[in-house]
Amino acid sequence: MGSDLWRLESEGRLAADNASHLLIVSKDATQAHYLIFRRSTRGEPQVLLASGTKDNVQLAMAAAQRASQRLQDVSRQQLPS
Repeated sequence: MGSDLWRLESEGRLAADNASHLLIVSKDATQAHYLIFRRSTRGEPQVLLASGTKDNVQLAMAAAQRASQRLQDVSRQQLPS
């Protein structure tokens, strides 16, 4: 999912948006954590769809991108034909 553009936010975390999700990656002393939220529309609250931890930021970014892609694929498969 190369279309995600990662940006550094003021809180020190990385964030990326794609058509369906907001991806967040943050690091603590020992691990990098990722969160995937459904993009909110019309004032709806954000919904956490997935999360995980990896050994470093690059692995967490890649894992978040893969998980987001899988979520998009599943969502497309559930749409009526």
